[in-house]
Amino acid sequence: MKASRYICILAIILFMTIFTIAEGTRTIKIGYEIPLKEKELVNLLEENKNLKYKLDKSKTLEMISQKVTELQLGLVITDDEGYIIIVNEAYEKMKGNPHGKRET
Repeated sequence: MKASRYICILAIILFMTIFTIAEGTRTIKIGYEIPLKEKELVNLLEENKNLKYKLDKSKTLEMISQKVTELQLGLVITDDEGYIIIVNEAYEKMKGNPHGKRET
């Protein structure tokens, strides 16, 4: 009877020791991951800033105008209000191919 009590107490102490060691190891591992995650956050914030800059730059009327002329879409940007209007020739070209599919 006494032996089984000692074995149960020993098993409980062993289980608690293993649990404590496992939790301590997990805490140390998380502590090492924090600086890595902070570096990753800094890199992602920098990349986000660069992408926002590129997006803002690509939204300017000059860039849109340049792309329109490069792609020969026949669009014109008006100076008074900055609206893009379609020139009739480009519209006629698009009527035959409304989804921009290339014919092979």
